[in-house]
Amino acid sequence: MATLPIQTITTTSILDDEFEVYYVDAETDPITITIPFFPEEGVNFIIRRCDVSSNNVIINTLDDIKIDGLSFISLLPNGCIKFIGYKEEWTTINLNASGNGNNTAIYFSNGSNTIDRRGEFIGQGVANRDFDEIQLIIASPCTAINISAVKDGSSGGTVTLYVNGNPQALSVSLSGEGIQKNQNTGSVTLNALDLITVKMKPDSGDWAYGAATIIVE
Repeated sequence: MATLPIQTITTTSILDDEFEVYYVDAETDPITITIPFFPEEGVNFIIRRCDVSSNNVIINTLDDIKIDGLSFISLLPNGCIKFIGYKEEWTTINLNASGNGNNTAIYFSNGSNTIDRRGEFIGQGVANRDFDEIQLIIASPCTAINISAVKDGSSGGTVTLYVNGNPQALSVSLSGEGIQKNQNTGSVTLNALDLITVKMKPDSGDWAYGAATIIVE
C-alpha cells in the first residue's frame, strides 16, 4: 500500500513542497501557514488540523496568489482542506463537513476531461455519460451527509450524488460563470456494495473543470 509523505506543523511555517499531507497542531499558539509554491495545474495537497483549541490557524500564499479568490483562509479546529492548483490559483474542497474528525471524504474529479453540457458522471480523474463506466463501491454501511463541489465553466449547474445509477436528494447548485463553489447537507443511507458516483450537469455550455467531495459517517 502506498503512503503519502506527511509533515507535522506546530509553529508558524512555510510549507515544504516535498510533502502531500500536512498535520497542523495549534494547541499551544496561533499558527500562520504560507504556501510558497506556484499552483500548477493539477497539483494538490491536504492540510489537516488535529487540535480543538481556540487559537487561529491562517493559511496564506506568496506573490498575491489567491485561495478561492481570497488572500488567506482560516482552518477551523479539526478541519481538513484539500488544495488544488487550477488557473494560477488555489481552489479548495472541504474534506470535513462537521469538524468532529469522525467523517470520511470521498473525492471525485473530472481530471482533464471536459464536462459536457448534457451532463457527465465524474470519478477519479475521469468523466463519462455512462454511470457503469464511473463508479466507486461502498465497503461498509454509512450515511452520506454532505456534498461540496467546485466548477469552472460559462454557466451554472447542478452536482448530484448517484447511488446504483439513481439520483439522490443530496445535491448542490453552482451558479454563475467562472470558478464557483458551494456545498449542501442531507442524509442518504449507503449500504455495503452500493455503487456511487457524482453527476455534474451544466445549465449550458461545457465545464472545463469539476470536482466534488461526498462526506460520509
